[in-house]
Amino acid sequence: MGALVGLGVGVGLLLIWAAFALPRQPRVGAPRTTRLTRLLGRAGLADVTSTGVVTLCVVLFALTALMAGLVGCSGMSETKVVKFAGALSGAQEVPPVARIGVGNVEASLDTNTSLLKYKVTSSGLSGPAVAGHFHGPAGIGQNASVTLGFSNANSPIEGEATLTPAQVADLLAGKWYVNIHTRAHPPGEIRAQVLLAK
Repeated sequence: MGALVGLGVGVGLLLIWAAFALPRQPRVGAPRTTRLTRLLGRAGLADVTSTGVVTLCVVLFALTALMAGLVGCSGMSETKVVKFAGALSGAQEVPPVARIGVGNVEASLDTNTSLLKYKVTSSGLSGPAVAGHFHGPAGIGQNASVTLGFSNANSPIEGEATLTPAQVADLLAGKWYVNIHTRAHPPGEIRAQVLLAK
């Protein structure tokens, strides 16, 4: 919003300068004057402020506003990406699963577009993974329903999705976890809480 205001002020001042400071075609034999000098003359300020000085001040102020607007627009378009990570294990399942399977999850969230990109790997499972999901909202030691499913469960799992504002809030609060399911353990064999990467 500030960037748009800056641009608007700059453009408006340039238009004002063009309307008042640029000289009109004088009559033959008449001195070149501007609307600004005529207005200043009526106000009794013509002898105090020269047209050139006033024009320069208006132009400099307008350029300053334009630069502020452009800098603001540049800042608004800057991308902010938040990183997440987690290590999957059977011990984090609720209830815990006594298996040697392990895995890792890495994810990044563009907070401007709410685009989540993720990669999940797993190994040492009791058998092929049959499904995998992000679950939430839930903290460590709690279970929750599926909030985002994976298109396949074969390691490595990679994908992306645009999240809702509520999903973004839960993810940033550490209330999402990854769960990998197998035939031997349908509720989940390995799991990891998805937390902000250090």
